[in-house]
Amino acid sequence: MTEPYELLNRAEQLAPVPEEVDAADPTEWVRHFAAQSMAANAAFRFLIGTSRAEELAYLSMLGVAATAASVALSAPGQTAARLIWELTPEAGALNGEWVDHLADVLAANDINPADLYPWFEADDFDAPLRLPRIEVGQ
Repeated sequence: MTEPYELLNRAEQLAPVPEEVDAADPTEWVRHFAAQSMAANAAFRFLIGTSRAEELAYLSMLGVAATAASVALSAPGQTAARLIWELTPEAGALNGEWVDHLADVLAANDINPADLYPWFEADDFDAPLRLPRIEVGQ
């Protein structure tokens, strides 16, 4: 079984924390947080229905916080709060809309979402796969 830390390590490999933290372009932070959130969401999905439910809360909080950070850094100030709200289950996003949003952000930033979320098909995106494919059990 794929471990949550393996997915988070993949995110860090694809979109690390910018080297110049204070002088980094916001786009570097958007890539980092979107990759981190996608990895947390994938790890969450891997652990659903296992005996490791205690890890789900951590992964959920990480995914939500990283999604909010990527939106806050990329959306215009007037719309960021609304978009963050619309990407939450409380606002009706009950079908994984946040994963689709993250896939769009990653693809726009030259990261193939299938590198982090193995339920996507790599060929559906222009960015090349950079890491070995993660196998998903049936």
